[in-house]
Amino acid sequence: MADKRSHQIVGWLAGLFKVALEDQNRTDLTANKRLERLIIGAGLGAVGGMIPDILEPADHPHHRQTAHSLAFALLLFGLNSQAKKYYPDASLALDSLFVGYASHLGLDSTTPMGIPFI
Repeated sequence: MADKRSHQIVGWLAGLFKVALEDQNRTDLTANKRLERLIIGAGLGAVGGMIPDILEPADHPHHRQTAHSLAFALLLFGLNSQAKKYYPDASLALDSLFVGYASHLGLDSTTPMGIPFI
């Protein structure tokens, strides 16, 4: 079973890889700006990786319900997409948080309890 540290590490990696893949062909970024974006992406990915357990802690009676569901993840994906239309400069932060969040659900889906659809 994934613990808090595992969720942080996998979220960190998800945010890091998301930014690295997004920026790999960009020629408009300096080396310092690339590093800054990688650090921000990784950090927010780690935060995103903890969000489901912040909303529904393991010792809470509603653990792995709404915030751990696939339906909630799809809702967040839609809200994320809409928010980026109005706030394109927030794309790095929003996407990094979301991939961290998704990594949490991915880890939890591999446990015997799994994650709910709704």
